[in-house]
Amino acid sequence: MPNIAILFQTTSTTPMVLREDHLDMIRSHNPDGDVRVFETEEELLSAKFDAEILFSWGRITPNGYCNSCTNLRWIHSISAGAEGIMALDAAKPPMIITKMADVHGVPMSEHTMCYILSFLRRFPQSYSNQRAHIWDKSKANLLDECQNKTVAIIGIGGIGSEVARKCKAFDMRVIGCRRTPKPMEFVDEMYPVAELKTVLGQADFVVCLVPHTPESEGMFDKAMFKLMKPSAIFINIGRGKVVDTSALIDALQRGVIAGAALDALEPEPLETDSPLWDMENVIISPHCSADSPYYFDRGIPMMCENLDNFLKGEPMKHRIL
Repeated sequence: MPNIAILFQTTSTTPMVLREDHLDMIRSHNPDGDVRVFETEEELLSAKFDAEILFSWGRITPNGYCNSCTNLRWIHSISAGAEGIMALDAAKPPMIITKMADVHGVPMSEHTMCYILSFLRRFPQSYSNQRAHIWDKSKANLLDECQNKTVAIIGIGGIGSEVARKCKAFDMRVIGCRRTPKPMEFVDEMYPVAELKTVLGQADFVVCLVPHTPESEGMFDKAMFKLMKPSAIFINIGRGKVVDTSALIDALQRGVIAGAALDALEPEPLETDSPLWDMENVIISPHCSADSPYYFDRGIPMMCENLDNFLKGEPMKHRIL
């Protein structure tokens, strides 16, 4: 049985907790191997623990450890993003690299619905009036409903499908856009990325779930925002770098689009002097839409299933290399 190193530390920015029962589940699938948790790469290096399997947060790039291992065969990103792991010197065949999946849909879709409902029911304005002790119903005519609204989910996949399911429960029309279009439940119409311009003009809410790649960096630029309705709300719960922040600020200031809800920004943390902070038509959250107390409850069983497949030499799920 292989040795498994887990490189993870609960922090204020990574609040998920890896409990002892989670480790027990992994050990039950690898009874004769050693499973150890390390909070830092320095701790891992000093332990001289030569593992065949590394479970690590995807944005970490533990090159020192991976280069020192003689038996490392599989690295699993315990986050959806795997930028750091894919940048490793070891990230080339015959190395196997997988990532966490099917664990983010519930919290991220709920986060998205909070954004949508907040704009439709004008909750930010209500909060502002509450803090100022103002009872003001003069703009009640601006309150709206989800019914008959169109949401476009750009980069729709596992997370986007859960967003679509919740949007349909609120009687919304759902448009999906992805590199390889395919029919999906709860999606009324599906388009290829090549037809993104057609999609944007139809949407009341544009939900960005585009992964960050060299090709997608800055794809939501001035021209893209111009294609949206002046009444549209732009929601980014994916990656900040796929959005040209200056172009977004300009679009909001000039009324090219009506508002934005941003969980992913570039840069992160957002500069304290960014105009986005003080815009009444912007909601900002600190890249927390995927955070949940149930993160590892959902993720560990999937990791264990892949561990079984690895030990049997069978195809592994959510493989990216």
